[in-house]
Amino acid sequence: MKNKLIETLANFATSGVTATQLFPLFWKAVGICETSCRLKIVATTCDGASPNRKMFRMHFQMERDEDSNPNVDVCYRTRNLYSKDGRFIYFIADPPHLLKTVRNCLYNSGAGTFTRFMWNDGLNVLWKHISDIFYEDRECGLHYLTKLTENHIKLTPFSIMNVRLAAQVLSLSMSNTLREYGPPEATSTAELCLMMDKFFDTVNIRGTDESSRELKPFRAAFRSKDDFRLSWLKDVFLKFFQDWLISTQNRPGHFTQKQRSNMFIAYQSHEGLKITAHSMIEIIPFLLTNKVSYVLTERFSQDPLENYFGHQRSMGSRKDNPTMRDFGYNDNTIRNLKVFRPIAGSNVCADQPAITIDTDPVPCRKRKKKIPRDQH
Repeated sequence: MKNKLIETLANFATSGVTATQLFPLFWKAVGICETSCRLKIVATTCDGASPNRKMFRMHFQMERDEDSNPNVDVCYRTRNLYSKDGRFIYFIADPPHLLKTVRNCLYNSGAGTFTRFMWNDGLNVLWKHISDIFYEDRECGLHYLTKLTENHIKLTPFSIMNVRLAAQVLSLSMSNTLREYGPPEATSTAELCLMMDKFFDTVNIRGTDESSRELKPFRAAFRSKDDFRLSWLKDVFLKFFQDWLISTQNRPGHFTQKQRSNMFIAYQSHEGLKITAHSMIEIIPFLLTNKVSYVLTERFSQDPLENYFGHQRSMGSRKDNPTMRDFGYNDNTIRNLKVFRPIAGSNVCADQPAITIDTDPVPCRKRKKKIPRDQH
């Protein structure tokens, strides 16, 4: 978890894929890593595509009664069939994708495509609260939302894919501004921003000094299996969304099932949040009890895959339809040159090395002695 070992194992040319095709390929890759490479597989990460989630659910049938968690209604782990010690393989939905999907649900709540009108325990959760407080802040001389621009409020097909824009909207500063200066009905929107901000800080830890540098305790590296953030994920974060879902189901009135589902975030987003949270709750203590001194949760994201395809696209230049030969040639180039650093302007951030400040006093500059003119 400390050293980034990044290698491509295989690639396949296909116009589409199903869960039944992914299932044997996944276990074949696990078998190669465990038996031939002697690498211990503890987690797998993917985005929220339908075949990926269906492949997760297929492992429900593989779980024995003693392996299943009766308190969890999603499949977030499975026994590693190639491990001698009976380890689990944990499933993780890519946290940056989850952040964007939740932001998109909020954007379409009473705005955007108007596909949702979210409601939580008597209060509406609307994008209008975000846009109104933004334009009100623009009119003030001193801004509270210093990082927000029009690109955050008026989303385009390009900006809707930007993780940074989603993180700056669902942030602590937005939550505090809505609570302090927003209308009373924006309280639930502020609570959603706060929950997603803490969640993303917890699952996107990139360095050991990030917490002290940015003064955010949820960005500290995990060093204890009894860390307070693990209980927060279970008792606060997951409970917040579960209570929200129950409130929509119990809301009085004649609403159809579709109308009630539109009062909540998308089912796929909620499922991904539960999968990732439950996996983090178990995988972090497991690693810390197996000679790992600290855990940086950013290692569980699919940023290396984003980097890889970013370099593939940059090497292809204007060629929109590369052949398998072109793809394989670029793959060898990326592997041999180790060019896995992020592309400028992409969603992926580079690793930030620890900054050390030298506190030793600077020695005084020695003054040159002036030589009298008569000695020249």
